[in-house]
Amino acid sequence: MNIFWAQALWFIAGIILGLIGGFFAARFFIQRELEKNPPLNETVITEMMSQMGRKPSQKQVQAVLRASQQSTKSKK
Repeated sequence: MNIFWAQALWFIAGIILGLIGGFFAARFFIQRELEKNPPLNETVITEMMSQMGRKPSQKQVQAVLRASQQSTKSKK
């Protein structure tokens, strides 16, 4: 009976360590992918402003882009 509990304990420990390792690995890869390909770029901002019924200037687009980049850097 002791062998059963030892094996069960190793099985549960393996599952817990796998979940923890998988969480941190997935988090690392997602953060790296978002840094390479940010979800917000000039085209997206221009389209959003156009849908709101205004024609944005390049200066306004750059200001919004800078503000979003600063907010993501301050969160880190």
